[in-house]
Amino acid sequence: MDGQSQLPQQRYRERGAPAGGIPAGSVRAGAAPPDDPHVTPDDAPPDAPPDAPPDDPHAAHARAAADDAASRAARLELALAATGTGSFDWDLADDRLVWDDQIRRLFDLPAGVLAASPDLLRARLLPEDLSRVDAAVRAAVDACGPYRVQFRVPRPGGERRVSAHGRVLPGADGRAARIVGIVRDITAEQDLASWLQRIMLPHRMPRVPGVTVAARYATGTHGLEIGGDWYDVIPLPGAHVGLVIGDVQGHNVHAAAVMGQLRAALRAYAAEGHDPAAVVSRASRFLADLDTGLFATCTYLELDTLTGAAEIVRAGHLGPLVRGPRGDSAWPAAEGGLPLGIDPEHAHPVTRLELEPGSVLLLCTDGAVGSRTLDLDSGARGLREHLAAGPVDDLEALADSTADLAREQHGGPDDLALLLARWDAPADHVLRRRLRRAVDPADLAAVGRARRQLRTALRRWGFPNSPTRPSCWSRNWSPTPWCTPTTARCSPRP
Repeated sequence: MDGQSQLPQQRYRERGAPAGGIPAGSVRAGAAPPDDPHVTPDDAPPDAPPDAPPDDPHAAHARAAADDAASRAARLELALAATGTGSFDWDLADDRLVWDDQIRRLFDLPAGVLAASPDLLRARLLPEDLSRVDAAVRAAVDACGPYRVQFRVPRPGGERRVSAHGRVLPGADGRAARIVGIVRDITAEQDLASWLQRIMLPHRMPRVPGVTVAARYATGTHGLEIGGDWYDVIPLPGAHVGLVIGDVQGHNVHAAAVMGQLRAALRAYAAEGHDPAAVVSRASRFLADLDTGLFATCTYLELDTLTGAAEIVRAGHLGPLVRGPRGDSAWPAAEGGLPLGIDPEHAHPVTRLELEPGSVLLLCTDGAVGSRTLDLDSGARGLREHLAAGPVDDLEALADSTADLAREQHGGPDDLALLLARWDAPADHVLRRRLRRAVDPADLAAVGRARRQLRTALRRWGFPNSPTRPSCWSRNWSPTPWCTPTTARCSPRP
């Protein structure tokens, strides 16, 4: 009698059987003692002899296990079918793939075709997706690990978007022997995410006097993942405008939904009149309070359309690319802070920039400058050279050509969002050199904006950093940090 068949008797003795043991013949080999309530059929060996009598508990246990396995398989099949998911088993030694009827339907194969060479399924994929699928499978085989990949299957009138998850199983020698996995139709999910993203982005660009804007958004060339990229143009009081570019972590419906909430929150904080640093910090606290586990990167730029003064706040995102009126383009140094949602108490620094009339700003997500095959430095250099030579008189054409550059040069980014803004200064702003403001003393945000505008104007006119009263004429206002303005007029002395 082997150790497994002795185990029930051993347990019986340990629970208080007579010291003399169990009478011979009273317990079959491997069976539980008849009166022991603590021993169950699970204690029995899994393999019962085929000629066991009907009341043999080992046979009953084997039959129950088989029924349970069949039940689990049936439940799994129903669950997979309900979610549009199919399963497959790929024998690598024979290079033979077996799949279920759900996969047959996903790939539009004839009825009854449930096994063949993997080449049969590969032929059903869009050609531009094949290299990505093959690379994912090769990496999983080399590592004997899991893989996840998405691809498209053409169908009449469009395409089916599919996600495949698999795991490589090793053989006795430790090398990859087979791949098992599932395939799921994600077309409806991606359509929903695309719809969410479309309705959450601006439907049209607002008209802002003194500024011309254009924007582009595109999903990755694979058309499979929807991200949280967004842009916005926010008209503000006092002839100001807010420009926003950002990216929420993730590529799914959740990321698109969070993007919509964050865009609305940032827009509301800006419209309330907060300074740029406060706008971004409040947006960061808002995202952290949502408790989604996601973070976002963002650049917020507030532009004074009368003076060309800009204030930039970076939250883990690229700063703006600036093209001057003479064709020179550069990425000006702009101090950065943490991404949104990381630390609600983080104070984001502000960088100030003064534009010349005719200058063009480009704000973009990282899909415009980098990809899996292009480093950020090379991409940023290419984008800078493109903007310097681009048609700045036609921002719509420039937006199209910039988006095309990203697709061609970067091999198809996952997502791309870009926002172009040209500052068309008032025709007489240099000759007139006069700044007029009327503000409510109780509106502290307006007071702050007016102070910043005055300081910028004085710097442009050649006044010292701390002007004295004789440098300007005012009524109830001197340009000092502690004053409370009501009405002001300032112009250079003749």
